[in-house]
Amino acid sequence: MSQPYANKLALPPVPAGENGAAAYAAVLTDIEARVVALIILGHSKIDVGIGAGVSERGVFDIISRPHVAQAIRQRMAQQLVVEAPAIALATLMEIAGDKSAPKTARVAASNSLLDRAGYVSRAPAGGEDGKSLNELTFSQLQQRIESMNKAKLDLEADQSAIPGEARTIPIDDPFS
Repeated sequence: MSQPYANKLALPPVPAGENGAAAYAAVLTDIEARVVALIILGHSKIDVGIGAGVSERGVFDIISRPHVAQAIRQRMAQQLVVEAPAIALATLMEIAGDKSAPKTARVAASNSLLDRAGYVSRAPAGGEDGKSLNELTFSQLQQRIESMNKAKLDLEADQSAIPGEARTIPIDDPFS
């Protein structure tokens, strides 16, 4: 394992014509790359040091470097965008298919899967103003109740105002 510079904990030289931490983003040494990978996997600083061949203080020094910190942030963002959704989907599918799981958990997982697949459309939680009941003031709640009662009465009035009587049409002669 060769290092591009003598001191394992020193920053690599800045590429010609570049400056700042962005210049280091693609220039990780083998040790730095191992530290980044082990940090992303969730290992402790002691375990990262053992895996990378440096002390715990060495791990701290490495992750304090701007280009290494940037690499860690980029890798975490990549995990959130690429890997986390796949894990979440697999977890939902596992729970939905687990016959020994509580029914409430299976139903919630199934609903989430259907929602993500676009098969379930969620109705707005609130009324016309978009507010849920617990967000309304007392007077707003009274207005909502009055509005719903009026809509109910209007619907009942429309149904009773249908002219004529309902009659049964025999199946053998539908035009009589």
